[in-house]
Amino acid sequence: MSNRYIIAIKRERRDTASSYWKEPLRSIAGLVIVGEDDPLRVQVEATDDAIAEAKRVLGDCCHVEPVIIHRRLD
Repeated sequence: MSNRYIIAIKRERRDTASSYWKEPLRSIAGLVIVGEDDPLRVQVEATDDAIAEAKRVLGDCCHVEPVIIHRRLD
């Protein structure tokens, strides 16, 4: 089962981040980039193993957070 996540460059790393920081994500099995309109973040769909690998590959330069979808109750 896969979930959606936002992966974003940390503020303190924005000046030093490579413009190619997303490229290693493309080769992780079980991870698909579903949105990359912003050069400093991507939205991905990933399995638990794939998101763990993304965290390992990116190190401490990025925040990785699950996407929270809010739905109306009525």
